Amino acid sequence: MRRVLNAGLSLRRNPFSQSRGILFNLQSSVRYSTLLEQKSILRHEEQEKNPTYLPNRKSKRTASRKPPANSDVLPLKYSLQDIPAATRLLSYQPPLGNTDHLPFKVVRSKMGHLPVYLDYKQQRTKVITILRKIYGDTDELKQELSRVLGGAEITERAGSLEVNGPHRAAIMMWLKRLGF
Repeated sequence: MRRVLNAGLSLRRNPFSQSRGILFNLQSSVRYSTLLEQKSILRHEEQEKNPTYLPNRKSKRTASRKPPANSDVLPLKYSLQDIPAATRLLSYQPPLGNTDHLPFKVVRSKMGHLPVYLDYKQQRTKVITILRKIYGDTDELKQELSRVLGGAEITERAGSLEVNGPHRAAIMMWLKRLGF
């Protein structure tokens, strides 16, 4: 592309124009960059005035993914154990044990991992968390899991439970602290 300097403005030939003689300038892009600089300066000034100021960058779609705050969610029925500090950073954590008092059981996989999986449906726009290998009183497990997840709706399938949303980390931590 041929560049021409004319009175301090950068002009170049428009490759998309019908006639070759039409030139356009980049003055609009310069205006846009100065506008962005002004916005960032205003944002920094606002942060200096109010240290708790955070620019709203979340879209409406991500804001609607937050679970509803239910005030009628009951506290947990079964006590949780503390995870030892020595095994906190390990990817594999052995079961803590002491699960004899629980009316339900969750069996680990052959490799020793908890059977909590994420499934993506509807062209990967819907996330479902699946808890497999459950035995015993599944109704009690559903109620307790609903309390852990803040009142989320849980669907029971043959040998598994399904929860809408990405709750894998929360369910795995809860199961580890129960002793599984």
